Amino acid sequence: MKKIILSILVLTALLSACSKSSSNSTPTTPTNSGCSGSVNGLTAKINGTAFQSDSGFYQWYNFNGPRIRISIKKAGAEKFAFYVEDTLIGTKTMAFSTAQTRGSVNGYYHEGGLNPFITGDSMTITINSDKTICGSFKCTGQSLSGAKYVITEGEFKNIPVR
Repeated sequence: MKKIILSILVLTALLSACSKSSSNSTPTTPTNSGCSGSVNGLTAKINGTAFQSDSGFYQWYNFNGPRIRISIKKAGAEKFAFYVEDTLIGTKTMAFSTAQTRGSVNGYYHEGGLNPFITGDSMTITINSDKTICGSFKCTGQSLSGAKYVITEGEFKNIPVR
């Protein structure tokens, strides 16, 4: 009888240890919507009008530390340029900032001139094991002439390194 009770206690302890270790694991799937989107490239709504890119790429460059520049094109012209002011490992969410500070993103939407983003919004970005990037963002911008524009539902997926 003692052997049966001892066996049950050992089995219970083993099962308890296994369930604890599996419940403490962190998910590896990104939570931002761009990574699970159905369209490759960048899609967004700009002042309510749908936008979809033709192509895009990113490249690393070194300026006061490693950074990434993301270029999004439509009809052969660059329409978005994002500057990720940090190293990128895994998934990060960073605020848009025109100050170009480490841990932030800045960039432009090109439509009849450079339209800088206004701070206060953010981008979630993931670098995948195949070296592509994906993510999501929203922001409000202002053209050089002062006209405001709102970008919502910004998602990008499978943007390759160049």
